[in-house]
Amino acid sequence: MIIEVPRHVTGYWYVVEGHDPQTTGSVGAGVNLTPIRVGPRDGSPGVYFWGTEGIVFKTYLDSFSYLGLRPIAIEAYSRPLLGIGYGMSAGLSMAGLLLAGVHTVEEAGRAVHSAEVLNRTGYGDVVAIIRGGLEVRRFPGGPGHAVVESVRVDGDPDVVALETGSETTPEMLRRVGEKVSAVGPEIHRYFLEDPSLERFVEASQRFSLLTGLMDKTLHDELAERLRTFMRRGSLIGFHRKKNIVLVYVDKGLGPEVADSLSGMGYTEVLKISRCGLRIIDD
Repeated sequence: MIIEVPRHVTGYWYVVEGHDPQTTGSVGAGVNLTPIRVGPRDGSPGVYFWGTEGIVFKTYLDSFSYLGLRPIAIEAYSRPLLGIGYGMSAGLSMAGLLLAGVHTVEEAGRAVHSAEVLNRTGYGDVVAIIRGGLEVRRFPGGPGHAVVESVRVDGDPDVVALETGSETTPEMLRRVGEKVSAVGPEIHRYFLEDPSLERFVEASQRFSLLTGLMDKTLHDELAERLRTFMRRGSLIGFHRKKNIVLVYVDKGLGPEVADSLSGMGYTEVLKISRCGLRIIDD
């Protein structure tokens, strides 16, 4: 069995506390990007990326404990992607549970969502990764509680990911949590006036700046380096979450944009993944 797990990056959000982990979550919107494949392997429990020993993280272990299962070893056919901002703690934990024999994505998702909330490693990644594409979370919670809708994306833009920084999710939340709570609802209302990729990128960039996820120095350097694409009318926009900047441009221009960001960090050209987490080989 192979599990395909999209990378999910939230553009904007705010946390809504419920009476338990399943009713706690985030309202906001995010984008699912080029997936990675995950399969079973022998060895001690943990996640094995290319060239790494097994990585064990608490959300992964707690997801198994939630269902009374013993953790297993899984292999992610990718370079290491944890801790960047791709929602991988959620996606890999769901993949691990499915490979361990959990019957449905929803059952796996409920366990992982609880572990994510309790460990403060994510509040909306689980339901977003299950949905796929450009998604908007209208009501918070885990699978069965959240209301998540897909937003149509016209065309097939390239998305250039630029990795910067090394901040953990709890560190990020401590730094910007109050601003997220203050700004998030207003940004959400603005996005819902015209749900589209263009409005999502615009709203997310505004959110990045207002919360301090992206400081003015970084914004101005990106704007200067991307000026040529802006003048051509081929730049949709950019935003930052945690340790990753996403730059959206017209199809085919991703490699050129990545070259323009040379020296700022690791870059990768991705695509919007229309599908959510799925079992592709059973």
